[in-house]
Amino acid sequence: KPKAWVYPLRLTLGELYTGCQKRFSVTRSLLNGRSLEGFIDIDVQPGWKKGTRITYPGAGSEVEPGGFQDLVFVVRQLPDDRFGREGVGGRDLVARFGLNLVDALAGCHHLSRIKTIDGREVEIQLPKGMIRDGDRAILPGEGMPIRQGGKIIGKGDLIIEWVLIYPDNLNLEQIAALRSVLWQE
Repeated sequence: KPKAWVYPLRLTLGELYTGCQKRFSVTRSLLNGRSLEGFIDIDVQPGWKKGTRITYPGAGSEVEPGGFQDLVFVVRQLPDDRFGREGVGGRDLVARFGLNLVDALAGCHHLSRIKTIDGREVEIQLPKGMIRDGDRAILPGEGMPIRQGGKIIGKGDLIIEWVLIYPDNLNLEQIAALRSVLWQE
């Protein structure tokens, strides 16, 4: 069997979450020196992950009389500024969200609104007590679609990782006030 013609299929995390359509122009070389031009349409399915292979048998160039290469696209996930994937098969989404130092120390008890990868806003109850840099909260069922047997059977979780936002600077009076409250010997 002729060696496959392999191309990267670069997709954003959002495209891997929702699915999308991609069209590629393909020029196939024939042994007689001519070429054939056409298009390959890829129906990207929600939940695909890095390394997913999509094969189009015989859609590549002619490498022997009547023998054509397979055309294979391999999913490559483009970097995302807000979200990453982790967990078994990349089913969970991880997002880092800023939390100001006062709310982190005071253990605020209010709801926070967080924008999901598909643009929806969901509410999350901030945990009671102090929140430390790197603490996590979980929103079940807000992660990546989970595929099995070509079907979506559920969704992973959205993991919120809190990143503390510190003040740019403090004056001497503010520093003294903080020390009087926080400093314990």
